Amino acid sequence: MDMENKKTSYTPWIVAALVLALATAGFFVAKRYYDNHYVAAGSFYTMVPMDFDVTPQMLYDQNGKPVDINGVIYQMTAFNENGESAPVEFTVQEGRNFYQPGTFMSVQISGSGTVLGQSAIAESEVPAAARALIG
Repeated sequence: MDMENKKTSYTPWIVAALVLALATAGFFVAKRYYDNHYVAAGSFYTMVPMDFDVTPQMLYDQNGKPVDINGVIYQMTAFNENGESAPVEFTVQEGRNFYQPGTFMSVQISGSGTVLGQSAIAESEVPAAARALIG
């Protein structure tokens, strides 16, 4: 009987240790996901092509249904300071200033390739390796 009571007294500690281990593992998985999708992995640079049409078009949601706002979808290739390329895509909604053809841009992307932000910059701000590759 004494041995049986001793066995059951370890059970809450074992359960607590397992819960703590699972919570810790879950935290690291969530952090890795967050860092890969929502933290900028670097700056990439591009230029809006000279023949790019900035006429607002109807925008669609992820299911292909039209939404109640027009905008311009920018799809370009951007380069970092090492000359590595990445496809970038972002939308500017109507009522905001569209990036005009010939505009140099800095694009912040996450490790998964999600565009986190973009801004117009001067050509002189584009690193030489990226500038050499931009059309």
